[in-house]
Amino acid sequence: MPSIIELNKQLAAYRWLQYFAPKKKRPNAKEIRQQVEYITDTVDSFYALLGPRHWVFHDNLNLERMAAIVSKHHDNADAAEAALIAYYQDEELLRFWARRLGNRKAMKSRRHLIEHALDDYFSGRYYAVVHVLLSVMDGYVNDTDTQLRKGLHARKNEDVDAWDSVVGHHPGLTHAHATFRKGFYATDEPETFELYRNGIVHGMLPNYDNVMS
Repeated sequence: MPSIIELNKQLAAYRWLQYFAPKKKRPNAKEIRQQVEYITDTVDSFYALLGPRHWVFHDNLNLERMAAIVSKHHDNADAAEAALIAYYQDEELLRFWARRLGNRKAMKSRRHLIEHALDDYFSGRYYAVVHVLLSVMDGYVNDTDTQLRKGLHARKNEDVDAWDSVVGHHPGLTHAHATFRKGFYATDEPETFELYRNGIVHGMLPNYDNVMS
């Protein structure tokens, strides 16, 4: 997916180039604006529909597929969520993402855990996936930001910005992060569909073994 910041830089450059550069070398401002609008409209529509369920739009998602999902199911969040989950159940795609992620410096020591989580996911062992990936996320965030040295659960919302990325879109990551930090102090038995780290790790939410958690 093209960087929104990069596209905006191209638009800024166009304002200068239209006066000094030969016409053939000028960027096509109309096309760039259309790309920016398409990206932002798709992301806004995604969050309007699935943001209340704390799904996060990230740069690996296929923009056209996401646009099709939110367009087709614009008035039915249940159907949109089911379509998104089906998209995530493409094993070849997930393993490709995992390989790319595993090449990051702070993730290399955790690649084997991601592989185990993938095996568990495609075997329907969602309870195992949740615990493994919670530990991976905490450790990765801690090792990536060596100045702050805090796991994801210990950070404030303003500490988890994702610059130049749709992940950092205002209603996205921070809203999902709030569920990660929410405290639970008594056992709650109804099925859990959110990634409530505190309640899951400390045993207060025993029923999180489902594909949505």
